[in-house]
Amino acid sequence: MTTLIFQEAFLNDFFADKLFTYRLSYFYQLTHPLLINIDQDEMLKYCNFLTEIKTELVESKPDSVHIIRSLLYYLLQTLNRRYSDQHSISIKSTERNVAFLFKNLMEIHIKDKQRVSEYAEILGISRISLNKAIKVQFNTTATELLKQRLLFEIQNSLLHSNKTVNEIAYELNFREPNNLMRFFKTQTGQTTNTLFGTVNSKISISGNAPIVLQSQI
Repeated sequence: MTTLIFQEAFLNDFFADKLFTYRLSYFYQLTHPLLINIDQDEMLKYCNFLTEIKTELVESKPDSVHIIRSLLYYLLQTLNRRYSDQHSISIKSTERNVAFLFKNLMEIHIKDKQRVSEYAEILGISRISLNKAIKVQFNTTATELLKQRLLFEIQNSLLHSNKTVNEIAYELNFREPNNLMRFFKTQTGQTTNTLFGTVNSKISISGNAPIVLQSQI
């Protein structure tokens, strides 16, 4: 048995695409079972990919990150195509999907817009319609997605910039730094100071389920 587990936040960051996991049909899937029926040869193919990735993780070399990225991307996209074909799910462009557009707008406006009503106004729909679309697509609320994205922005600034909490709070339109710290504590259960002591600076954002790729022959 070969099992590799990746947090959603890691994948989004690893591929420099904060929307990557939302493009995969088997993520936040409510209509179809999270199951792909494959034959022995195909299973062996996926096992070999997982073994290669594990080898690069255990016996790391300077170029391992590039090999892991290419293998993992190919594997996830291949599984997505297989899953979509098997369950008759369209994988054509989602540019007109309201839920996807909402997430795209968050990437653009997260620093200056933290209210669902502001995004609903941009999209030209009511807040109720936006929440309905988000619920259908991602099985959560627009408010929760907005909180998760804002939290990601705070974590990213704390870990990968030289900005102070005060500066980050100002940049993200918090009225007071204490408001930012209170929000962070509510979402993660830890203070901003505790963040820096986290092992390997890896933060698990509350509410994000991990991807589990499992194969057995």
